Amino acid sequence: MRDRVKLARVFLREDLILKHSTVLSVIDNLVFKFISIGSKRKIIHAYSEYKKGAGVPKNVASLIILANYRTKAKIRALMNKDISRVPINFKSSIFEEKTLEVALYDLNKHGFANFGKIKNDQILFELEKLRNYHVETRAGFKSDFPDSNLSHIWYVDPEKVLENLGIQKLILDGFWKQVADSYLNSAAKITAIRCWHSFPQPKEKNLGPENWHLDAGDGLNFIKFFVLLTDVGKTTGPTALIPISAPNLPRKFYTGRRFSDREINQLLRKYGAQEIMAVGEFGSVYAIDTRLIHRGTPVENGHRFLMNWTVSVDRFGVSGAEKYLVNSENLLFSQSDLFMN
Repeated sequence: MRDRVKLARVFLREDLILKHSTVLSVIDNLVFKFISIGSKRKIIHAYSEYKKGAGVPKNVASLIILANYRTKAKIRALMNKDISRVPINFKSSIFEEKTLEVALYDLNKHGFANFGKIKNDQILFELEKLRNYHVETRAGFKSDFPDSNLSHIWYVDPEKVLENLGIQKLILDGFWKQVADSYLNSAAKITAIRCWHSFPQPKEKNLGPENWHLDAGDGLNFIKFFVLLTDVGKTTGPTALIPISAPNLPRKFYTGRRFSDREINQLLRKYGAQEIMAVGEFGSVYAIDTRLIHRGTPVENGHRFLMNWTVSVDRFGVSGAEKYLVNSENLLFSQSDLFMN
């Protein structure tokens, strides 16, 4: 089956809709009303076959976008209606039980949870070392240190990130899994790791994570955990989230495109809501349900450095099958059950 979303975007380009959202967003919405017909049935069938051992459809991201549009994101609950809630006994050597309880409450209410700063000097000491790791751009240019004159985003290789003792201890602590299992109502595992530096964008901005959007290529049921590796304030690129639950979002926000500030401001006024900004000190941890509207706020001055890991209940809808190799000295060597195979 042809990818209907990609085909629609040939004619309804995201950059054009951002510039002329008043008119083109209406047309975009009408187009998706048509191309989403039958998507609910198709994704339920595809997921059922996946559970039986079949492969994931190549156009699964498109299916998720269309089914979310058709059902206003209720498709996830429908496809997981038979999953029983996972019992949770909060236990962590990094965060107090009360912190985890509040985090889970906040996630369920707002889609965002701030765990606060890690209170473990050894872990913080190890995390600081990540600033000196080699980096590269999406174009494959490698360097010892990020150069903002060449690119405004630089990545650290995920396997190198997993060599960091502080990251190993964070993942082993399991605070994230306890929260994720309960929030997603199923046993969750790590499917992807990202670590990057962000600098102010050049004048010619490209569409990307610094535009308002909803994630659709990370699976069907997932959340993301973040660790700030620099202090982050309002002008240094904090992650921003619109705390409006999925069923309350107008249908047009499920077409898989980027959204203009004008559209978001109208939405906030309609619901009397305010965006949540993930500011904090180096070593702060937060979780976000990025299936809701969010973005990485453009850096205005200085730079932001952070890492995150995506936690999903399965690989249905996950873009690519990321597998990370660790050596026998790595604390995660015998903990493969924490990562999705």
